[in-house]
Amino acid sequence: MIPQDKPNTIEVSMADIKNTIEFGDALDRLLGNADFKTVFVEGYIKQEPTRLADLAAVASNEFQYACIHRDIDAIGSFRQYIRTVNAMTEEAKRCLQQAEANASDEPDDQESVNEDPYLGN
Repeated sequence: MIPQDKPNTIEVSMADIKNTIEFGDALDRLLGNADFKTVFVEGYIKQEPTRLADLAAVASNEFQYACIHRDIDAIGSFRQYIRTVNAMTEEAKRCLQQAEANASDEPDDQESVNEDPYLGN
């Protein structure tokens, strides 16, 4: 059981944030690839649902109908996966910017260690 007096937090390392951004950047490169656009974006995500809907209209039995709907669900899942990766990447970029802004606001620990108030430096 989670204590009610403490807010729920998720700790993420800078390495995790950077890995998420790199993963999202890889997806962006993939989505920018002409062959990927032709085969997956235009063919699978945009045209295949129409083809499957046409097949569902003439399905001769429940098994065919179920298979068609499974395929339509798969397309939706793939589309949602891309959206989720994009959203996670954008959030990771915001987190990284915030962490960098916070780091620039903090005094440099190395300077404070080298300063000696008695020596005047």
